[in-house]
Parts: sequence; structure tokens; C-alpha cells
Amino acid sequence: MNNERMRSARELTKENRHIIMKIEQYLEARYINEVAGEEILSDIVGMALECQERGESFADVIGTNPEAFCRELIKNSPRQHFHERILSVLHWFLLFAMLLLPGLYLIEILFPTYSPGFVKNFEYTVRFSYILKYYIIMFVLVIGWYFVRMNSYKPSRYVFGTYFAVFMLFFLFTDGLLKFVIRDHVITVNVLIWLITFAVLLIMCDLARRVIAMTIAYAKNKTKN
Repeated sequence: MNNERMRSARELTKENRHIIMKIEQYLEARYINEVAGEEILSDIVGMALECQERGESFADVIGTNPEAFCRELIKNSPRQHFHERILSVLHWFLLFAMLLLPGLYLIEILFPTYSPGFVKNFEYTVRFSYILKYYIIMFVLVIGWYFVRMNSYKPSRYVFGTYFAVFMLFFLFTDGLLKFVIRDHVITVNVLIWLITFAVLLIMCDLARRVIAMTIAYAKNKTKN
């Protein structure tokens, strides 16, 4: 269904794609069940395409208050289970964790003068405090952005300002603190094994999230029937 919706969305005008993107953000911010959200978005894309075919404005059809339109859409829709929310955060954490270390590995290859490690084939040797610093920053970045996105449909500049300030605070002070605590402990990581391991974990996480989402959506549909 997701692929079909994406193919249909390509036929939409730029304005209608923007409206549907905002609706999708609203659904995410209200913790709508993943499967139920896909069904809603498929219906919305179909509605927008029908408006285009009739030469009508999709913005006029949904009204001057898009949030009221969205609230009506999701009134009886199932919300995400707590486990879905945890797995959603874990998905982004695993994805960034998978890519971050190979990214540092590539930086070492391209700019060896500016990196504290060294590379031999697929093995990357570096101070543990250096790796841990970027993983802590990544964790703050992912978790912070997740809560900004999920808890604020229209984050104000103060929300973004606070988020950026916390991120910079961790960026500036984490390195010095870790050097003091961990000192010069060195680790060697095989980047290829790292990528494969986290790719498998990411697939397992997504499968688990999808199974939970489908179970909740099925239970809701069964209750309706």
C-alpha cells in the first residue's frame, strides 16, 4: 500500500504534496498507528487526485482549518502502542549508529591529519572517548529531534532554540569530560562487520514494529466489524 501511495503521490501538484506532507506530520505527532496512518494517507492522496481531475482546489475541499480536518480524520483511529513508539526511536538510533562509525572511518581515510585514529583495510582504530563522544551526540540529536517532531506539530522557534542549545552543550563539553573519565583507551572495530550487524538489527526492529502495528490495526478493524 505504501508503494502504491507513493506512485499516486507523484501525480499530485506541488501544492497538494505539501498539504499531504503536513497531514502526515500531524498524524505522526498524534502517535497514529502506522498501518492506520497509511490507510488514511492513501485515502487522502486519492481525494487530492480526484480534486485535481475535477479541477478543484484540494485546499478548499479540506477547509480553511487543516488541523480540524485532521482531527476529524483520526477521531476513531488507533494510536501507536507504547512498544511501537519505543521501536520507532530505536529504528532511528540503529540507523544512525550503523552509519556514524563508517562515516568516521571515511573521514579518517579522506582527512587523516584531522582524525585521531588510523585505518588498516576495514579495521578502524581510534580512541574510545572519540567514538563515544559522537555516539552520545548522535543519541541526543535523535532523541531530541524525535520529541520535537512527535510532541510539537508546529514547533516554535523557542523549541528549536532549546533543542539546538542542548545539542551544542553536549557537543562542547562531552569530549573533554570523556577524555578525563576514559582517558586514552583505544579500540579497533571492523567497519564491515559493524555495518552487517546493525543492518540485521535494523531489519529485526522494523519487522517487530510492523508486526505490532498490524496487530493493533487488525484488532481495531475486528472491533469495528
